[in-house]
Amino acid sequence: MKKQKRKSKKRQFILEERLSKLKIADIIAVASLWDINTDSTDSMDKKELIKYVAAHMRHKERIKHVIASLSEREKLILGVFSINSWSIEASYLYEYGIEESELGLCPYNVFSYDFSYYPRRSELKPKGLLGLLLLVRKRKYSSHGPIVYIVPSEFRDAIKAEFAARPSIEEMYVGDGDTRITIRDRRYEGYTLLNDLFTLLSLAATGIQLTPARAEIPKRTAEKIQEMLTVKSRDRLDSLIRLAYDLNLVTERIQNGKPVLMVREEAEKFLMLSREERVRLILDALTRYYNRAERAILHELKALEPDVWYDHATFYKMMRNLLLLRDEDRIDWLFEHPISIARSRVFKHLRQLGLLEEGKLYGGDSEAPREVFCLKPPLFGSTTEADRGGDGDGERGLIVQPNFEVIALPETSDYALFLLSRFAELKSIDRVRIFMLTRRALLNAMDNGITLAKMIEFLEREAKTEIPQNVLYTLKDWGEQYGRVELRAGLFLQADPELMAVIKEKEQIKRHLLKELSDSMVILDPSHRGVAAELIKEESLIYIEADDAVTATEVERAIGEYVVRRPSHTLFVIREEDVDRCHEALKKRGIFPRNYMLQSKGGGEGGEPHAPTHNYTMLRKRKRLLIEEAIRGEKMLRMVYLSGGYRETERLVVPYRVDEQYMEGYCHLREEHRVFRLDRIKWLEMV
Repeated sequence: MKKQKRKSKKRQFILEERLSKLKIADIIAVASLWDINTDSTDSMDKKELIKYVAAHMRHKERIKHVIASLSEREKLILGVFSINSWSIEASYLYEYGIEESELGLCPYNVFSYDFSYYPRRSELKPKGLLGLLLLVRKRKYSSHGPIVYIVPSEFRDAIKAEFAARPSIEEMYVGDGDTRITIRDRRYEGYTLLNDLFTLLSLAATGIQLTPARAEIPKRTAEKIQEMLTVKSRDRLDSLIRLAYDLNLVTERIQNGKPVLMVREEAEKFLMLSREERVRLILDALTRYYNRAERAILHELKALEPDVWYDHATFYKMMRNLLLLRDEDRIDWLFEHPISIARSRVFKHLRQLGLLEEGKLYGGDSEAPREVFCLKPPLFGSTTEADRGGDGDGERGLIVQPNFEVIALPETSDYALFLLSRFAELKSIDRVRIFMLTRRALLNAMDNGITLAKMIEFLEREAKTEIPQNVLYTLKDWGEQYGRVELRAGLFLQADPELMAVIKEKEQIKRHLLKELSDSMVILDPSHRGVAAELIKEESLIYIEADDAVTATEVERAIGEYVVRRPSHTLFVIREEDVDRCHEALKKRGIFPRNYMLQSKGGGEGGEPHAPTHNYTMLRKRKRLLIEEAIRGEKMLRMVYLSGGYRETERLVVPYRVDEQYMEGYCHLREEHRVFRLDRIKWLEMV
């Protein structure tokens, strides 16, 4: 009984004990922090002053007022102590993101390191939580042991009440029926994130070149793209690329031996959706990376009402108390992801998607302006006429200028803009978007399977005015330049003239004959190799054929170093491994060959993009990440693998597991379970 009484007595007089260690000037300073009037205490001695101040500090309403007047950071620190049995060792504060300097100062127990914060003794005045005596600092074992911070028992009930209170939705309303209030300094970003994503897709429609080593956008290219974004930063560009990958709108392909960022078919379907549906898909993709605090904040926001202004501070208090009083894993999320940071991230995303507006409220009962916010209907699934659109059935909004500029007015649908970006270069973005019709962009589009007739038909359908005749004639002239050079695979047969004359008369040769080069050489369809292997010399090569002597001269200048044979003045024979180099060299000269090799691989006009060339080696880390993604999504992989003898084979594989060196999976080529070395995979993509 004596021990219990002694403990209760210690708890009862803890304030007096702490105050007794202070000088009279410091006691008065503590009293001023508590708004205690000490004008009538001049005649009191120290004991009477301590008793007077302690009695006022224990008053419930005063405790409640002092705790309510603390900053949000100080309240959160007290919340940390409330879920840690009201005491924390100094060495563990860093685990919760708390620095000792944030706790304030009480002059009666100053340690040596306090002078790093307050170098002059005159600065050692009561301040912060320690100065208010809401926290006390002592040694764990009376005179020795680690330093411990403790919340005095007199204040614990009031702190619990502060965190237990959860404001109702009605308490968050501002200005309900009050005509004296005005909301100014409004911050509403509209659909900036959606517009920036569209800009990226427009540029990726014609392909964005990546660096071979890391598959990143080169610095100069990135700077040009950043100038077209509403937020001109590399972080914004990187986040847009990550978002496009998450939405399955872009993919990395290999063109002419180099990695290129290209749009997928899903991008066209995405842009045909209404704006409100696209916003919801983007928000779903962003929430995948939210922590528990951010998901809880978004959940509570969706419980509010649209087009109603709410108080920021009251909502913050509600979320802080709601999250702080959770039972499971509360320490993990609360201190690794502070509520203020989580709230700012969620609010930033909602602002960029046009789902939230912020402002400052003036008037009413409060003199100082209050931060307020308002949620928009699309967040709750309801739409207005302004939120609909983008499905491709909008008004005609294109104006084609004689100087080959195409001006896209604001009423142009995003779907129409995307189709235009596939054969025109995006030059600038402001109130209107300006595209430029260029020869290279048009030939690139034809190389990707878009016919000239479809391009002209699109312009005529979407243009507000008639297309200038000089533009139409020039587009047709550019289109005729495509395919003047043909790239084909062929089986070359060579024999002496007398034997070749006999061979050409055979029915199996006639059926597969593509071209006669001379009396001693012909080209056969490569899909039927071996038809005359016993009689003649058979060799599988690639040949390039020009339409005329002028074009042949340009071709010779471009690929002369790769030509192994020239049977005629307009025909050039190259090796299969040099196809990509020749194709790139021809394009640099402005020659876009009609690639018949694509059609033999299942591509062709209007079809799927052909299988990429495979002389580009992917990094092992990127291979592993792609394989892990395929395993999670139960997807199939198409890859080029160096099998025995380092011979390239293209395979379809269903992966089971992967580690640092090997991948296990079912190989459709061999029709059995196989183990593949990652360093022998030259290229792979998800099917």
